[in-house]
Amino acid sequence: SRMEQNGIGCVYIPHGIDCNLFKPLGEDKRKLRAALPSNTPIPDDAFLFVSAQANFGERKHIPLLLQTFAKFVDSHPEAHLYIHTNAVQDSPIGYDLPVLLEHLKLTKNVHWPLYNPIIEPAKDMDLCRMYNAGDAYITDSMGEGFGLPLLEAMACQLPVITPDNSSAHELVEGHGWLVDNVDPEEYVFYPLGVPTLQWHPAPNQR
Repeated sequence: SRMEQNGIGCVYIPHGIDCNLFKPLGEDKRKLRAALPSNTPIPDDAFLFVSAQANFGERKHIPLLLQTFAKFVDSHPEAHLYIHTNAVQDSPIGYDLPVLLEHLKLTKNVHWPLYNPIIEPAKDMDLCRMYNAGDAYITDSMGEGFGLPLLEAMACQLPVITPDNSSAHELVEGHGWLVDNVDPEEYVFYPLGVPTLQWHPAPNQR
């Protein structure tokens, strides 16, 4: 390259994860679920969605994910969701998810860790066990810088459901389900946390 010809070093380091750490464990899902640091027990026979995202700002769209999940639970009461997140956050920084879950009548079907992952980050092996405990990974994020949890879940052979935005199309196509977005002529979202004012597509909840 011209940079190299001028004596300027240029190194490309691709983003990714260590597949020696994130991989199928071949362990009984029931035992893995029982070992999850959950606020409430997860039934052995549950169809378990898992999700890993910070309750910080609006971009991850956790409330909309929960609203959609509530509709799904109406016809699939065996569905449960384990969110690896900080469940309680003060407004306007984040959402008080336990209060929201009461409004949505989801207190029995949604679970979260007993600690705050922002203050006490989980070890990679703990996250690997979480992915291996699930039946599918789900997110409703309106935009990602890259989306490492998508790769972590897929490396653990967990199918992914995610909106078709950012890098998700390249990462997930052929390995899971990409959710359509609302027509941008109808609605787009400008998150407060993006000072350069790029708009984000809104995932279609249908």
